[in-house]
Amino acid sequence: PRKARPFIGWYSGDHITLVFLTTRQKSIQVNTGFCKKLSENCGWIEDVCYVLEDWRRKGVYRFTLRRELFKDYVFCGRCEDLDFLEKLKEVTYEGED
Repeated sequence: PRKARPFIGWYSGDHITLVFLTTRQKSIQVNTGFCKKLSENCGWIEDVCYVLEDWRRKGVYRFTLRRELFKDYVFCGRCEDLDFLEKLKEVTYEGED
């Protein structure tokens, strides 16, 4: 089983927005080859990825959740010129109150 799923993420206030990636050519292409990879642990991430399709919701989405709900990840580097990901439909998760 997979131990990790690559993603592009960004912070906005007390929330983080995530776009999960895959190598399967089913959706929007994301070129991570232009990203500045800062960790040697991230060499397994392909230079060309695609936005992971959510098979339950039948489409591609960005997921926004409170920052404290998403803690256990490896920061691989910074990406630029991926503003088009902000235009994906959004799913918001606030967790249990």
